[in-house]
Amino acid sequence: MRRGELLSVLWGDVALHNTTLLIRDSKNGFSRTIPLSRLAVKTLSEMRTPNCRDAHRVLKASGNGFQKAWRVCRQRIASKHPEILSLRFHDLRHESISRFFEMCLNVPEVALISGHRDARMLFRYTHQRAEDIAQKINASD
Repeated sequence: MRRGELLSVLWGDVALHNTTLLIRDSKNGFSRTIPLSRLAVKTLSEMRTPNCRDAHRVLKASGNGFQKAWRVCRQRIASKHPEILSLRFHDLRHESISRFFEMCLNVPEVALISGHRDARMLFRYTHQRAEDIAQKINASD
């Protein structure tokens, strides 16, 4: 998810019973419903309190507050892993989309999750390796 999408999620958009999340405000102007992993459902279940209303935001942070928290997290890790300082939040989106392809999700499935409406843009996130594809096509031998 994009940072703006993440920050705009309302509790009414979370459907834990069918493990989905409605993204209303996307970059491309189209809403979409995305699947949630078991870990996401567990985390959201633990976050939800009885006083959460459907119109309340899941994450109560502003864009600036989110950026500040991101910088603090990177700083804490940087003493052991200085390369983390160059990591942008958007890089996590890139990584997750790449991993969806590694999990053998197809283009329409990944596009549903990522919100890409153009496969050419989505392919910018893939980094297929010939060695991995060779293993797949030779797996049944």
